[in-house]
Amino acid sequence: MGNTRSQAETLGRSRVIPCTMRPEERERMYELCALIEKERDHHKFLQLINELNDLLERKEQTLTDNKKTAPAEGKAP
Repeated sequence: MGNTRSQAETLGRSRVIPCTMRPEERERMYELCALIEKERDHHKFLQLINELNDLLERKEQTLTDNKKTAPAEGKAP
């Protein structure tokens, strides 16, 4: 019960975010999520959503590229 919200969030984050995400990308993702949650200006809200989407698309592409270059399971490299 002694965990603060930030400690609980930190504990959960490491299980959800792939290890391929650089620390600065991970921190920016969390920052964007917090800003999006509180943003009231529609234009700024959309800018933040677009930035988060771009970050996630880059990470998805990195994961896809890594999957393509990894040796198939059960086959010799």
